[in-house]
Amino acid sequence: MPRSDFAQEAADLLSVANTSQARALNQLVALATRQVTACSGATAGLWHGTEPVVRAASHPDLPALMSVQLSSGRGPVLDALAQGGPVSCPDTLAEDRWPEYAEAGLRCGVRCSVTLVYLSGAGAVTLSLFGARPLSAGAESRALVDQAKGMLMQVLGCSAEDALDKMRQISQEENLRVTDIAQRIIDSRGTGGLGPARAQRRRRDARAARPNVPDKA
Repeated sequence: MPRSDFAQEAADLLSVANTSQARALNQLVALATRQVTACSGATAGLWHGTEPVVRAASHPDLPALMSVQLSSGRGPVLDALAQGGPVSCPDTLAEDRWPEYAEAGLRCGVRCSVTLVYLSGAGAVTLSLFGARPLSAGAESRALVDQAKGMLMQVLGCSAEDALDKMRQISQEENLRVTDIAQRIIDSRGTGGLGPARAQRRRRDARAARPNVPDKA
């Protein structure tokens, strides 16, 4: 089904006066899962302000993704409502904006998502589409992060986990995305823009933190 036909059918579902809200949302998620290419599952919500009045999901594991956003106060659905436009998560494995959502998504086998929103007065309808494979942009971001991580491991003499933690720490301190930090590290050939002295100090600290292993006889 062409995208325009899907949008029209979705709008028709939500405007049918004699269809209950819950039934309309359930039909909407079923339609999305059936007609949208690469969509493995979907959730929908009817909102009054920031409170969901009615919710629907195509799979029993997916409501947890909405719950974790409500409990943490952040996530793609809440951002879509605030911005009044679509919000995407190209790859939950590399997602750093909503860590709670990303962790819950990975547990459900979700690797990417797109949330659409339709605003009407004080209310809104959201539709989230989930996929089991990352979007191409997400795959590129992951490759960028992996490359930077490898460079940090070499420069600092640390593990892959420590390198990723370091990138996340810098991203939080400087309010930048992890992929932006990764690009900076690649451009600076592994120093991450920290300068030679600080990079050398990091290497020394990393070596000092390693456990002493006795030499073999």
